[in-house]
Amino acid sequence: MIFWGRDPFKCKAGADGPPIGILAGGGDLPERVAAAIQRRGCKVLTLAVGRPDDDPLKISSVRYETTGPQEVGRAIEILKESRVKYLALAGKMPRTRLLADSYRPDTDAKTILRRAGAGGDDRLLKAVAAYLRLRGITVLGLHEILREHVTPRGPIGTPGLTAEEMKDARFGLQMARRIGRLDIGQAVIVKNGTVIAVEAVEGTDRAIRRIESLGVTGAVVVKAAKPQQDLRFDIPVVGPDTLESCRAAACSVLACEAGRTLLVDPNEMARMAGKYGIKLVGVAS
Repeated sequence: MIFWGRDPFKCKAGADGPPIGILAGGGDLPERVAAAIQRRGCKVLTLAVGRPDDDPLKISSVRYETTGPQEVGRAIEILKESRVKYLALAGKMPRTRLLADSYRPDTDAKTILRRAGAGGDDRLLKAVAAYLRLRGITVLGLHEILREHVTPRGPIGTPGLTAEEMKDARFGLQMARRIGRLDIGQAVIVKNGTVIAVEAVEGTDRAIRRIESLGVTGAVVVKAAKPQQDLRFDIPVVGPDTLESCRAAACSVLACEAGRTLLVDPNEMARMAGKYGIKLVGVAS
């Protein structure tokens, strides 16, 4: 386990201070981030991207606005109006939206894309964080907010791996780091020392689902941070949906890099993994 130092909230906000912002994508991770922030006595402002109409964050946030990846300028205006100095990026925000023909970026979004240049998520998110920093807004890492969700080393409420499974998990960790170094993705699926699927722009869950048609059972899914990845902007996250995908694809192991990945709901994931007969484990080199 990695220890991240002092609690960043002690000097950043409070009940009488400005809210901490959340750029909230899909899934329930943004709700957990908001709850963790509020437990520290801070208020929350939510910028919602593709959230449901009955989003619980509407009730718990002091300000709630819907936005999109093409409206960077408007999002910054909202944050500045509410004196937000710290922003967390949480939830699923598929990059495929930026590749769609319908995507019409505003001036600020165009500037970020130009500065990011060609490449994957790592370059883009670093460009976003740098652009926000110039406007007085600092991106908080989710590992600073959800410390108890950082993946530990070893089995997580399930039996340990067999020698063969551990061999595949360690091999998968090496391969995940290699594709990560190329800024392609964060996950690979392996069996018997063979890579059978690699995550790209579609995301981890869809990459896992791709192997359903191969007739392969008992594969090992490995999720890892890219070696050059700044965890403040894009720490890898797995949740119950990932376990559902593993179940659908008849995978036997979900291995996450210890200390450098987040579990959306560790207790629920351990329960689900036990129910589905999937081994959930944190691995390290």
